[in-house]
Amino acid sequence: MMNSRGGLCALLLLPLLGLAFGGPRGHLPAAPRTGSLAVRGGAMKDDYVCKDGVCELKPKKVKATRGKTALKTSEEGLSIIKAFQRFFAAPSVNSLQSVLKASAATLARFLGLAPSEAGAVEPEKRTKVAKKSRKTSARATKRGRRGATGSRSSAALRIQRELRDFQTNAPPHCSVTVREENMNIWVITLTGVDGTIFAGEKYKLRVEFSKDYPTKPPSVYFLKPTPRHPHVYTNGDICLDLLGRGWKPQITVRTLAISILSMLSSAKEKGIPPDNANHADNAPGKPQEGWLYHDDHC
Repeated sequence: MMNSRGGLCALLLLPLLGLAFGGPRGHLPAAPRTGSLAVRGGAMKDDYVCKDGVCELKPKKVKATRGKTALKTSEEGLSIIKAFQRFFAAPSVNSLQSVLKASAATLARFLGLAPSEAGAVEPEKRTKVAKKSRKTSARATKRGRRGATGSRSSAALRIQRELRDFQTNAPPHCSVTVREENMNIWVITLTGVDGTIFAGEKYKLRVEFSKDYPTKPPSVYFLKPTPRHPHVYTNGDICLDLLGRGWKPQITVRTLAISILSMLSSAKEKGIPPDNANHADNAPGKPQEGWLYHDDHC
């Protein structure tokens, strides 16, 4: 009974042995007295010499080829040979279990079912991780572009709405001109109110919207010739807190135009700011961050 069982187990193992040791499927090659243990695909060869039923192996490590995993050490190959020798010498359930235990991990690595070293990452897995990383990066970039586009679209809609409101309901003594090729730059003409020191005089404001509008105020300054006013520098800058620390996103260009016209109308005499000499040579329209305003009406 034991011989029949052992023969059956041997028949079942023969194809697996042929795959593992590079021989034809279903055939176990006779072990030479001297020679080499060849792993399929030429992944590794371990020289050995058998004498009196004992095989001596010379350990030698080589790299795996063609994506196949070589035997981790020559001792593993020796343990498999010894297990098969015991099985064929005395077939039994215990010897069969010994064969399976000795060869399972090695065959799994050889067939690509497990990495050859702890923590190793298979090429296919590395490829999947790289693809996933690229997809994640692409999605993040797309969301960033969508967010930037959405912000620009929101600002453009706000500017168009303000322009339409300014043109249809312009403040008294104010008019606006905008070139079709660039809606982000307006030129507002202010006409001095009757009964003031600037009565009938016309001055032009240049208004430019940044990409951060309305979170940040637009760039606003007078084009030359500039009005001689205590809060207007000769380079065109206007000392007005609404253009700096007093700015809020709810403020519109229409509100700014009314405030600047009111500032001109409230002046009692013409003149220039006391610190004009320190500011006159600066480029106009820069952000008014850190400005010190002359008084609460500035």
